[in-house]
Amino acid sequence: MVSNERLVRSSIGWISLLSLLFCLSSCSRAPEEVPSDRKPKSSQNFDPALTFNDVTLEQIDRDGKKRWSLIAQRVTYSKDRKLATASNLSGKLYNEGEYAYDAKAREGVLSQNGDRIVLKGKIEVVDRKDGTVFSADEVEWLPEDDRMIFKGNLKAVHKDGNLTAQLGELLEADRILNLTKEVVIETKDPRLALSTDRGTWQIDKQMVLATGNLVVERYEGEGEAATVVDRGTASKGSLDLGVQLITLEGKAQLVFGEPPVSLGSERLLWDLPGQVLSSDVPLTIINRENQVALSGQRGKFNVAEEVLELTGGIEALANENKSRMTADNLTWFVATQTFNAVGNVVYRQTEPQFVLHGPQAEGKLEAKTFVVTGGNVVTEITPDGSLGF
Repeated sequence: MVSNERLVRSSIGWISLLSLLFCLSSCSRAPEEVPSDRKPKSSQNFDPALTFNDVTLEQIDRDGKKRWSLIAQRVTYSKDRKLATASNLSGKLYNEGEYAYDAKAREGVLSQNGDRIVLKGKIEVVDRKDGTVFSADEVEWLPEDDRMIFKGNLKAVHKDGNLTAQLGELLEADRILNLTKEVVIETKDPRLALSTDRGTWQIDKQMVLATGNLVVERYEGEGEAATVVDRGTASKGSLDLGVQLITLEGKAQLVFGEPPVSLGSERLLWDLPGQVLSSDVPLTIINRENQVALSGQRGKFNVAEEVLELTGGIEALANENKSRMTADNLTWFVATQTFNAVGNVVYRQTEPQFVLHGPQAEGKLEAKTFVVTGGNVVTEITPDGSLGF
């Protein structure tokens, strides 16, 4: 009498499979017929006479290393013995003989030579290295290529956050997950959501690269009460989960809820723990409350202290009173809207029309409060005519 659980082992393409199938087909108990509603779509290629229950499937490569070890409730082999379809299967997947993943699914298709497994329905794949849980509509494991392909509604649950996309390709050797279509990465602390067209998750390096247009949003609050307080956009960027640093590149924009300022540059670095935003290329900052705009060759904005420091080619414009100031260096205190300017300071205003020159200055631009100090100070008064700006 044949045991209810059968072990199928192979070192090179299931060599022992044929003898096992011969034994099973000659035993007194005939294999059960697969109900028509549970047969695979390509059922014409599978032989109902080669259907068995409670089967353990193990695949070994030419070097004697395991590729998988799975238990299935039911297995049906193709007529040419090259494929096996399995239902309600679970077990272990190996990479170069190392136990790499736990896997389970409602259905699966396994190749005879062990180079491919396709899982479908209620899939769960657990990464043994960091505990990440993957699911998708379909998962294809290609052990010879060290690749796992996710198709449709990919979701990855990690200890630091969640990830979703429509398509994904995991390169096991490099520990890199390439993502396309509707990519969203959500982190728990701080609470962020990064959306992009295309991206890459470097798992071991804790780095997310967005190679397509991206949007990053920071939330405050819990659950459904959570609201977006800061929002950034760019042509591409990255999120370093280890140090919690966001890099935005190409038409980068950051809009803060509080203080009410917006920043723009070709490259912005957002240090989340330090609450500091910086750029080593030209940037512009706008106070949306009073429409004061400032620009410089590089700068740093301390969000917590609401202090902006700009260096090189400074220009400050107050839209309401049409005043303008240029300088070499500027410190702007957002809360009080006051500033300190140093180096070749020039201030111009329209009502009354005059120009001030000096080595340094302080004041409040939109309120026309302006004091120039140090060295030679020059005042140019123009009672009539335009100042040329």
